[in-house]
Amino acid sequence: MEHKKMAEYAYHYGLKVRIYPSQQQKEMIRRNADAARCVYNEHVAVNKEIARFGRRSIYIDFIEKRIEALRERIRTVTALKDRYPWLRHPDIDAQSIANARQNYQHAWKQFRAVHHAGVPNFHQEKRTVESYQTNPHYSKVR
Repeated sequence: MEHKKMAEYAYHYGLKVRIYPSQQQKEMIRRNADAARCVYNEHVAVNKEIARFGRRSIYIDFIEKRIEALRERIRTVTALKDRYPWLRHPDIDAQSIANARQNYQHAWKQFRAVHHAGVPNFHQEKRTVESYQTNPHYSKVR
C-alpha cells in the first residue's frame, strides 16, 4: 500500500486526540518538547544578536567574525548538537529538531509577508502543556 502525500488529497483533515501517557512516555515527551524549544530559542537568540550587529555602519573585523560564528552555530543540526550534547539523547526525535528549525523559518516568512504577525520571540518553558511536532513514521508494508 502506497501512502499519498497530503498535497495529493482533495481536502485536508486533522485529528485531535487525548492521550494518557505512561511515566516513561511523559519523560520522552518532555525531553522532545525541551529540545524543540531549545533549538527554536537558539535560532531566536542568534538572529537577535546578528540583527544588533547588523546595525553597525562601519566594518569591524571582530564583529564580522562574531556574525560568521553565530551563523555557523545554527547552520546545521550537527552544530547545534555539538553545542548542546544533551540533544544527542536517543529519546530525542530528529524530526522534532528539524520541525523546530522549520517553524522558526516559517515564523520569519510570516513576519515578512504580514508584518502584524510579529518578530519571532522566545518560547517560554512555563507553558502548561508540553508539546512538540513530529512527522509520521510509516512502515512500508509489502
